[in-house]
Amino acid sequence: MPITLHTKNGQQILIEDAPFASGGEGAIHKVISSNFQGCCVKMYFQQHRNKQKEQKIDYMIKNPPPNLQSNTYRICWPKELVYQNNQFIGFVMTLAFNGSQELYKLVLPKLKQKDFKTDFNTWQAKYDRTQQSGIISRLKLCVNIAISVHTVHSYQKYVFVDMKPINFLMTLDGNISIIDTDSMQISNGNQVLFPAQVATPEYVPVEGNNLNPSEDFIPETWDRFSMAIIFYELLFGLHPYVASFKGPYKDTDAINLKIESGLFVHGSKKTYILVLPSLHGNFNIIPQSFKDLFLKAFDDGHNNPNLRPSAENWGQILYTELSKAQPQVQGLIQKLGLDQETGENPNYTETINGVSFDMIWVEGSDNFLFQGKKKIRLDGFYVAKFETTQALYQAIIGTNPAGFKGDNKPVEQVSWFDAVAFTEKLSDLTGKKYTLPSEAQWEYAAKGGRLSKGYKYAGSNTIDEVACYDKNSSNKDRGDADYGTHNVGRYKPNELGIYDMSGNVWEWCLDEYKGDVLSTIPDNFLNPLYVGNGVIDSKSFNVKNRARNDRSFACLRGGCWNYSNDYCAVAVRIYSNAWDFENFIGFRLFRTP
Repeated sequence: MPITLHTKNGQQILIEDAPFASGGEGAIHKVISSNFQGCCVKMYFQQHRNKQKEQKIDYMIKNPPPNLQSNTYRICWPKELVYQNNQFIGFVMTLAFNGSQELYKLVLPKLKQKDFKTDFNTWQAKYDRTQQSGIISRLKLCVNIAISVHTVHSYQKYVFVDMKPINFLMTLDGNISIIDTDSMQISNGNQVLFPAQVATPEYVPVEGNNLNPSEDFIPETWDRFSMAIIFYELLFGLHPYVASFKGPYKDTDAINLKIESGLFVHGSKKTYILVLPSLHGNFNIIPQSFKDLFLKAFDDGHNNPNLRPSAENWGQILYTELSKAQPQVQGLIQKLGLDQETGENPNYTETINGVSFDMIWVEGSDNFLFQGKKKIRLDGFYVAKFETTQALYQAIIGTNPAGFKGDNKPVEQVSWFDAVAFTEKLSDLTGKKYTLPSEAQWEYAAKGGRLSKGYKYAGSNTIDEVACYDKNSSNKDRGDADYGTHNVGRYKPNELGIYDMSGNVWEWCLDEYKGDVLSTIPDNFLNPLYVGNGVIDSKSFNVKNRARNDRSFACLRGGCWNYSNDYCAVAVRIYSNAWDFENFIGFRLFRTP
């Protein structure tokens, strides 16, 4: 007999009476009603149903990280609170990928036939550590874990704390689902809003001796340690601290005590090893860049947790190494979601002259309301995760015109023509066509694209969460470190994971400025760009057709460090002469596939 539940707003949900999984706090039931297809309900056991739990889940529902799922990962995040007889009992969340297995089955030295039953041979062949294809498959898992973990960390409010293999599910193709998300720590800055409660000793870093997850703020660097252990176990089949030691460590038997003593088997104390399990020997044949990641996570990070590689660092190094693979495995690499032009993980990182920048894929729309009034269509496009930094501008142009110096601050004092010249040179260097976004594309990305929640500013209705503007910058004394522009990425990103689209510097757009531009755009026009007293498809525009002596006005969007919050709203448009350069004007890269 199905169980009838209701959401907070009164929607009825029917779930199967028998759970298909259970854990320490509750059981998981599949939803059978049509209003939440592809979902399940976590029903807490009676002793775990309390007001604090309800408030925590409600906070997570209202504050989800961007990009909770893709073709290669799913973060099973709470969607709705559920009630029975008006009493809180749990929440609705997305189901994991169909056919998923527990990740812990792959961290063992060998796969166990009883874990996979009739599919054992298929899984064994796919993830065989003795075969190149098996290692590639395991690296795919590491990549997808890194991407999903980075997605959560990028929101800067959530730390897993109890990250371990049992928190992940995987498919035969390497797709990853994160489960048990309701156990995370939630914080605002260093203030804990909801603690994580527990952590598993074998995955806890050395600072766990002084920090209590149920009471203290746990930094994100804690997760970096746990994640690195999972990667080591996936690649080598055992924990990175498993060995017998001699000398002062001869009685150090428990894993947590070895972690406390800094006894990573390939680290600075390896001379104290008495017996080293043979599986650790495979560490010697991995690329040096992988070795460095593990050494930073376990050895360097023992005394300085900030040296541990982030999930983003892992993903970048994995991509770099896998892109060096022989041609016969390039097809496999594409399936890993690493190829820049695939649809599985289209976001990518470009490195030019030693400086990297990230591009975010934005799905197009057939019914975007430009300026909230004119219905237009937009093809999908890439937009830079950050405003163009001084380091990147220097690497491409060879000079840095900015008034507020700092490699990670946005370049400013660049005219529209300077910005276009930069994109042209970058295009020549990379073979990809970079330019500036049109006004419509900029506004669509700033509002969060298909993930938009309708915020006034890019990522929030609270300006201080997302922007550098007059109250936290120009209103300060000129000698204050925060006077002027701030480092890119300092504030919360928008729904797409794009930073600083409100505040910091005004951003040049490709369009010429027209006050009543909506009157010139036909309904349902594709990729509108206003130029030369008319509207064209932005894909057909050639910037070389705009004369260098053109004194017409160009569009600026986003607000800046010395303007008020009203100017930082995503709907606001202003303009400046295309030749103007000011210490509050910069730009952001754009690209069509």
